[in-house]
Amino acid sequence: MEGAAVSVDVSELGRAFGDLERRGKNTRDVMRQISIILVEEVDEMFETSGHGKWKGFSPNTKRKRGEMSAAKLLVDTTHLVTSITGAYTQTEAEAFTNVEYAKFHVSDAPRSKIPKRDFFDIDLEQVGEQAVNLVLLELTSE
Repeated sequence: MEGAAVSVDVSELGRAFGDLERRGKNTRDVMRQISIILVEEVDEMFETSGHGKWKGFSPNTKRKRGEMSAAKLLVDTTHLVTSITGAYTQTEAEAFTNVEYAKFHVSDAPRSKIPKRDFFDIDLEQVGEQAVNLVLLELTSE
């Protein structure tokens, strides 16, 4: 896939997923829910400008847009932010974009113009806890 993605590998939860499958439970639905969580977490990164950690607009960009511009980092055209999509299988969940230029914002490559603003730098530990809770909920449901 061209672009960028963040995904959660639930292989460590393999035993619990095995239990789900043995009990005839739907692991795809759990993964669908996790993919939704991932998309929501990435959306929050856009909304909060990386929880306030992203470098702001350059003075040149501010001059071009005008000091009173209400534009938000990586959101002004909505092309990138609206491209974030969830996908899932029975064992994996991800949030991704196929926007070609996304890789320039998330890459660790040396930079001269575009500062890194990694919208996929979400709290994976928190997402993992939510994933565990979803699996446990599914295991204990009728």
